[in-house]
Amino acid sequence: MFNTSIFTLNKISHDSVEIIAEENVFAYAVINPNNSVTVKFPGSDSNSRGCITHRTFDSNADALDEIARVWDLIIAAERNAFHALCARKAMLPVISMTGTAQ
Repeated sequence: MFNTSIFTLNKISHDSVEIIAEENVFAYAVINPNNSVTVKFPGSDSNSRGCITHRTFDSNADALDEIARVWDLIIAAERNAFHALCARKAMLPVISMTGTAQ
């Protein structure tokens, strides 16, 4: 669910909004002529002009919920990677000042 304590919306044109998370642009929402909303993420490839089109939704609420869902997936992946890294470091032998492994 979209959480206003995490995200800030900034209108950047009559039909576009940038979604800010942790002081960085996380996504864009573009309102189409038929009132559907296309979610885009910053990225780069030769055809995207700096944005990757994710999906189009029938409502603003659905688009914002999808942005929140993607954010949650990324945060969960980062936490899992951090915990895995910490677990690997915990298994490394501790080298004392004399240079012997314990």
